[in-house]
Amino acid sequence: MSNQQMLILVLQLIIIFILTRISTNNLFKTGYLLLKGESRIFTLISFIYLPGTIIHEIAHYLMATVLFLKVKHVSILPKKHNNLILLGSVEYEKKDPVRGFIVGIAPIISGIFFIWLIFWLRIFPSNNLLINILCIYGIFTISSTMFSSSQDLQDGLMILIMGITLAMVFWIINIDIYPLLKGILTLSAKLSFLVVVNYYLFITIAIHLGIIILLKGVRYFLQK
Repeated sequence: MSNQQMLILVLQLIIIFILTRISTNNLFKTGYLLLKGESRIFTLISFIYLPGTIIHEIAHYLMATVLFLKVKHVSILPKKHNNLILLGSVEYEKKDPVRGFIVGIAPIISGIFFIWLIFWLRIFPSNNLLINILCIYGIFTISSTMFSSSQDLQDGLMILIMGITLAMVFWIINIDIYPLLKGILTLSAKLSFLVVVNYYLFITIAIHLGIIILLKGVRYFLQK
């Protein structure tokens, strides 16, 4: 059960990652038809994703601080670089790959947490239409910006190499770590946390699909 939920979690995160790219692309195309100018689209996209950007960069900042990595600079102001929009950045001292990797994936953890929090507080769904719209927007912008950039995950390759090396060492000296991993996964299953998170991520997927369809529909009518 827990293994299945973990697999579902990973698959849904992959799907959300793909959908966020598709929805952002559709947002650009629709915005271009409406605004007719790159600078205006740049401003619009930056504004739409601002709440998610703030959460993303705060996650980097807090995790770096907790791991005793000195933060040198924080920015939530968007910049345009090589036809790409850089929504924000956190510059911190790097000491080792492990802590660097943890800081890199912090926005994913915070993104899942905030999506879970919206549902746990029973803010959404609501009988109030405005609250529903705001929650859908919040889930959209948080999930769209929670994934780490390639620079955030630059320590990931080193962690992967270390993990493979460690696994080979365990295999050579015949240490069975499966019971420990199984115990951790079973604990997660008992808490039912993964089940709940997966349910909320499924709704997040539905929201992205709905927004993509809406944007395509708007663009269809604008091009007629």
